[in-house]
Amino acid sequence: MGLKEYPKFSVAMSTYKNDDPEQLKVALDSVCTQSLLPNEVYLVVDGPISEELDEVINEYQQKYDFFTVTKFEKNVGRGKVLNNTFENCKYDLIAIMDSDDISAPGRFKKQLDAYLEEPCDVLGGRTIGFVGDLYTTTKVSASNRKLTHEEILKRLPFTSPISHVTALMRREAVLKAGNYLPSHYHEDYYLWARMAHAGCTFRNIPDYLVYVRLGENQARRHGGLKYFKAECDVRKYMLSNKLSTFPQFFKALAIRFVYQIVLPPSVRNWASLKFKRRYITREQADAIINKNIEDDKSFR
Repeated sequence: MGLKEYPKFSVAMSTYKNDDPEQLKVALDSVCTQSLLPNEVYLVVDGPISEELDEVINEYQQKYDFFTVTKFEKNVGRGKVLNNTFENCKYDLIAIMDSDDISAPGRFKKQLDAYLEEPCDVLGGRTIGFVGDLYTTTKVSASNRKLTHEEILKRLPFTSPISHVTALMRREAVLKAGNYLPSHYHEDYYLWARMAHAGCTFRNIPDYLVYVRLGENQARRHGGLKYFKAECDVRKYMLSNKLSTFPQFFKALAIRFVYQIVLPPSVRNWASLKFKRRYITREQADAIINKNIEDDKSFR
């Protein structure tokens, strides 16, 4: 019995001037030490960066022959960076990776196995969120997602049903839906809505695929008029294209108006830390991390 043949795939990343060089190294290492390596890492440099960040990028370019680096002279923002990525990656399957997160051992093997078993246009999974050091912090949360296409579409009117940092996507499907468009922190949610309208298929797998760095004050920036307007635009699109009902539309916007406009940033941040994150114990986090390590060993 021969080895399983996997489709070629790209990993899409971007970095900009405020990124931490050590965190970028950890993120790149987590991609480049996988049991199933990508055929391309497509890294976009969004505007001028520090010499330290540039050194990290050069180091990995020299070490691995599957790196493609694109540099913008000025900062163009997340939407345009992602748009460029899906126009220029070499392969039709593209996995998203953030420059400060950690892909769990065995991530791509699990996703490609799931994709081959049941192909879809967007395949995501679960995440662990952590503050500080992944292996010692007691501030750990877990994000679970609905698994099936039908469950995901039911969840879409209320919140983003796919964790963008875990997404493995078919470029053809993304481009069919119009690619990423600027939407002030809602680029992925807007894309899911447009892909759903275009008849694309979604799925999550019950595996913790990415360890996500969280800030203690992260929710402070998730508010204000510009943020709320972007939220309104996405929900108006869903309503006009029958992806949500009037009751769902008004309920979702009423909740977000209070959360994003009425609450002061400090209160919004407290509410997010208290109610939006599903905390797990250090022991539970260790069990998830160790399971991913053991799973990855079994793949090699």
